[in-house]
Amino acid sequence: KLVEVNNNDSNKKSNPLVQQALDGLKSLGYKASELSSITSQLNSLQLNSVDEYLKEGLKLLVKLKGI
Repeated sequence: KLVEVNNNDSNKKSNPLVQQALDGLKSLGYKASELSSITSQLNSLQLNSVDEYLKEGLKLLVKLKGI
């Protein structure tokens, strides 16, 4: 019996607000590897705007860098 393993998150519904926030953080110069480490945390939040996701993303990235 063959089982297909899919490692990307395309099966999960992607929150468009989170995606826009990640695009914004990327345009600020954050690396894809840094952003991938916070993506699941951002997706777990229930926020109402891109601005809120950007703020939370920046907070998570600061914690990640230990600043």
